[in-house]
Amino acid sequence: MKHLRCSFFTCAEDNTPKPWEGAWGALLEILERTNRPRPRPNGVDPKKGLPAIAPATFMPMHRGKDEALFLAFLGLDYDNACEEVIPGEFHKSGTAKTRKVPIENPVSMGEVAEALWEAGVAGYLWTTWSNQEEWPRHRALVPLYLPVPASQWEQATEWALTSLGLADTRRGLDVRALRDVARMFFLPGHPDGHEAIRRQEIVGEPLKVPLGQLDRLKVPVVPRLPHIEREINRRRHDGFSWTANLPVELGTLRLSELIASLGVKVGQGQPYKGGTKWRTHCLWPGEHSHGLDDDSGFVIHEPGRWPTWTCSHACHAHLGLVDVLRAAGVLR
Repeated sequence: MKHLRCSFFTCAEDNTPKPWEGAWGALLEILERTNRPRPRPNGVDPKKGLPAIAPATFMPMHRGKDEALFLAFLGLDYDNACEEVIPGEFHKSGTAKTRKVPIENPVSMGEVAEALWEAGVAGYLWTTWSNQEEWPRHRALVPLYLPVPASQWEQATEWALTSLGLADTRRGLDVRALRDVARMFFLPGHPDGHEAIRRQEIVGEPLKVPLGQLDRLKVPVVPRLPHIEREINRRRHDGFSWTANLPVELGTLRLSELIASLGVKVGQGQPYKGGTKWRTHCLWPGEHSHGLDDDSGFVIHEPGRWPTWTCSHACHAHLGLVDVLRAAGVLR
């Protein structure tokens, strides 16, 4: 590992990467700083104003899963949380409202540090903005000897957890964030300032991932969040069928224009698999964590297929074309 290549962002809504290249020691100097968040609107979590780092290099210069090329380090987020449904409360999209609650046996920062130390692998750990004594939340970055192609990232993360002795820490680890090639991680910051952040550097070697062996590795599927699984099952039970007579011809539907007519931001169309892809904002941004309104949506038109819409936020994993049509009043 001569240099790491990664990306920086000014805040959570910033999707334009600022490429960075340098030695691990230079990155440690950046991580030693304590950051203040940019001012946020009332009701928005202030941590969303913190600057952030992503392990990926993007091309073109936009933060997205399809734009990620290579990843230079592991980002291990230990939220030590699980989702709990709030009985009888629903969002406008029809999704049940949830809240995060702490798990019974949280992963400690010391547990992660000890595993890295025993593996002889370098790392930098710190407690995050939301950390509390009774609810520990912390993050670790682990540099890689060689960058990993985005196409092999899931296999690489699975291999790394096992090789580093961190398999048991899955109980408190955000595995979805680890596997997400476009994920950004907020830099150190805390509402109570520098003294409230615990940090630890682990001296060691960068992690050498055996790229040639990854294709043989089986990657377990990350289970859907329980409330999302229940929502999908409920929709199946409702019996909606795309073969029924619909008040719109899906083969000629201009979905990007329909979404824009609802006052939702839609970006410029880009070539995609012989068709066109648009990035959009979400129709229900208030349901995202802390109300983050970003271009997390995607419209895809491919020849000979119906248009699709998806939102990359986990809370909207079950939403799609039918929900857009209902929001636009096309379906009931």
